[in-house]
Amino acid sequence: MVKVYNKETGALIWNGADDQVPAAVGIGDEISFVEDTYVIEEIKPDGGDMALFVRHLQS
Repeated sequence: MVKVYNKETGALIWNGADDQVPAAVGIGDEISFVEDTYVIEEIKPDGGDMALFVRHLQS
């Protein structure tokens, strides 16, 4: 599972299966959920899961 958190607020943005997130994500990559785009600022292991901490890109 992958959990995506807003780095500024700590709010959980998304929680889903690994196959719904590109396999090769890294810090600085952009990732989109629904109609919003975020940039990955931090990646941490979360038990057997992965936690991404992101910043919302303003349009």
